[in-house]
Amino acid sequence: MGLAAFGAIILVFLPAPVRCGVSLGFIIDDTGSMSDDISGVISKALELFDAATVGTTYDHYVISLFNDPTTGPVFATEDANAARNFIQNIRGGGDCAELAATGIIAGIEAAKPKSQLYFFSDASAKDGPTLGPTVKSLALATGCRVDPILTGTCRATIRGRTSAKSASSGQSSGLRFRRSTSGDHACVTGDIYDQLACLTGGEVYRVSKSEVAAIVNIIIERAAANITAEGTRDLVLESIYNPVAAEIDLHPFCVDPSVHDVVVSLIGPSAVLTLYDSTGSPLPSSAYVDIVDIGNVKVKKIVTPRPGTYFVSFSSSADHTLKISVRSTLGITPSFLQGGIIEKTPSTEAKAIVYVEISESSAAAVFNTMEMEGLDGTVFDTISLERVNSTHLVSSSAVSIPDDCFFIKVSNSGTTRGYCSFTRSSPTAICPTNKPVSTTTTPSTTTTQDWSWLF
Repeated sequence: MGLAAFGAIILVFLPAPVRCGVSLGFIIDDTGSMSDDISGVISKALELFDAATVGTTYDHYVISLFNDPTTGPVFATEDANAARNFIQNIRGGGDCAELAATGIIAGIEAAKPKSQLYFFSDASAKDGPTLGPTVKSLALATGCRVDPILTGTCRATIRGRTSAKSASSGQSSGLRFRRSTSGDHACVTGDIYDQLACLTGGEVYRVSKSEVAAIVNIIIERAAANITAEGTRDLVLESIYNPVAAEIDLHPFCVDPSVHDVVVSLIGPSAVLTLYDSTGSPLPSSAYVDIVDIGNVKVKKIVTPRPGTYFVSFSSSADHTLKISVRSTLGITPSFLQGGIIEKTPSTEAKAIVYVEISESSAAAVFNTMEMEGLDGTVFDTISLERVNSTHLVSSSAVSIPDDCFFIKVSNSGTTRGYCSFTRSSPTAICPTNKPVSTTTTPSTTTTQDWSWLF
């Protein structure tokens, strides 16, 4: 029996997907040093919750407060006005906050699965070393994305790595530029904020206190974008971290027909970001909007993009991250077959068959290649995909599971239907366990009479 046919049998045993609304969460350090940050959020609260009320992205709101030595309260509601009023009444007070991980855990536990959480603080996490693994595991288990907005430190250094790189080192141009190695990648050597954002598909914004209100514009834009679990999704096409200063010219990316918004962000000192069309000409100002335009953060949205190749040029005077995201109905959900059992999280103790669920039936036949990509961009394995049915793909053979966290990325090698080659990635990282693999036998074809509905 071929793997594609075998995969069709296994699909019966996949759990049915859970569809529900998601939460918009705020995890806020409410100590005295945060008064300016809180004021920045409050100044945008009316606009933010008006957007949330009009849009369909969120139907639930969570505000988790923390300081040191206490945390809480945690406020959860489906009423946008009640959430706005709660935020508008937050007042900073007390000493430098450090129980950040505890606050994040409380926020995730109060939120719905696959929610969007924004974390505001100016302090390092005293409980990061002890609770960091718990925070990351909980975020991955719930599928929540966490975006930290950080405004310096009021006690210790906020980053576990050195942010000031030589502006003259690592210069490059054109399409070739230095990719970081695992030894200097923020996802690997950064602090709890860097690692949590990387694992969950989020971003870390390091800004001044006066710039917090500008960053809230990102939250407002997303709230109005009508992102849902079943329909339009917010997906990362590509994330590039460069540990040194660089100037990159005309880096290409592909927009497929399912995309209706493209958001390109650059985070780094003295950030410069320019978008180009398929001919290499700068996009006219009417083709995009500046969501954020401050010194260290540039965020631009291409409105109603046409399918095809676009380009981006960018530069920064030190380490920086470029992220290209899209709003699309086409997403993927991977799972792994080991020892006759299908899991969302695989074990390193055995090879696995990888199943990829596609959210659009017409797209399943498009993707033909899968990569297992590490947090630092290292590709562990590349393998071909076979079509199981209209919404599922399966790896052409079993793959070894890496020891470290990774993403599943699928692509169509070469152009399809006249369009450029495009990709999709798992929404969050997959962090394997080392638990023994069950010896449960593979489900038999005799468990049902008719498999024709799968094809």
